[in-house]
Amino acid sequence: MIEKVMNERDTQSTIEVRIPKNIKQIGENNKFRKIYVEETVMTELNKKPQNEDKVRYGVLLGELKRSKGVAYVFVKGIAETKEIIENSIIFNDDIWAEIYKDIRQYYNGDEIVGWFANVPYTVNNELNRFKKIHLDNFAGNDKVCYISDRSEKEDGFFAYESGELKKQNGYYIFTEKNEKAKKYIHQSEKNTVGNNGVNGRTNDEKMQTKNVSFREMLKEQIEDNIKENNSRFGKATYVLSSFLIVALLLSTVVMMNNYGELKNLKTSIDNINVEDNLLAVNEMISSIVPADSEVKTKNYPDEMTNDNYDEIFENADLSDGETADSNDSEADYKKEEESNTQYDEEGNTDKASGASGSVYSGMYYTVKKGQTLYDISVKYYGDNSMVDEIKELNEIDDDYMIREGQTIVLP
Repeated sequence: MIEKVMNERDTQSTIEVRIPKNIKQIGENNKFRKIYVEETVMTELNKKPQNEDKVRYGVLLGELKRSKGVAYVFVKGIAETKEIIENSIIFNDDIWAEIYKDIRQYYNGDEIVGWFANVPYTVNNELNRFKKIHLDNFAGNDKVCYISDRSEKEDGFFAYESGELKKQNGYYIFTEKNEKAKKYIHQSEKNTVGNNGVNGRTNDEKMQTKNVSFREMLKEQIEDNIKENNSRFGKATYVLSSFLIVALLLSTVVMMNNYGELKNLKTSIDNINVEDNLLAVNEMISSIVPADSEVKTKNYPDEMTNDNYDEIFENADLSDGETADSNDSEADYKKEEESNTQYDEEGNTDKASGASGSVYSGMYYTVKKGQTLYDISVKYYGDNSMVDEIKELNEIDDDYMIREGQTIVLP
């Protein structure tokens, strides 16, 4: 099916908007915005995560066309965020880098037409927060958002209208050969199995199992050493036990870092139950070491608390109780600060701070196809902090909409 419409940028020519075959209408479509979603993508949007308390989110990919006041939104793919930060919907620089990497690999030629969120809570209580996410990252009247509310079992498309994020009355589902999306979804599922194991265990569950196994192995090792070396290696065993306790803690740090879960360090330490291990070791050692022994025990804290575990780990890899030289820290900071210095196309340096009075102030820039104020702010200032200043300086409407070929002034 082909629907001929006028291109609003060239009223003397016509363009063809190809409407997919085998479409199914859901609800009543908005006459000013028509949304078409490929069936494979729609199935993926509504899929529940393994942990039903977790959120899923990412971007929608496809094509946007607009003519005679009607927006045509074709959703043909998704790029889902793999690392969820504190179970929240966050689009920071690292998240965007990950998304663009997937777009280049699987969806070359497709553009971002919006975003999606699959959440375990009531959407109506979060619309203001969703609106801010939408305006900060997907400005423009044609961009859409698909939200699946698992708590109320409701879902639908939303768009920014009259200052609010409003639910659309309906949309279309179509079926076609969608190799790009199928390849991406297949690879994502394969990676999920690789990360979680064939039995569906989460990373946290595997980490806990490893910690328990290591603790049991440590206990058995100490018991065997005591039985076999009851007379010969009493003192040496005590020293070895202390060393193994420290090694256990350090190995936990390494494993947690490999999974990108250092922020859950305190939880892992609670699972290890250091206090119980220390008591068990001391009880076993005391059975073979005389009460009047001159062996000096390492001064471990009587209790591992929230206030002192950071200090223990911070100094765990430094010999003779020494701490890192403050001068080295200062030098590292300066080196990092210099590495963050960015260069513009003419070789001028500028910190990507987005502050007014940058080297780009007063420069003219011509908008390219598919670009948004967010894209321009990130390109020249390193983040989206300058979106509103660019908008105000160029007297852009509150819908933040810009068009290809438009010339704007950089603040």
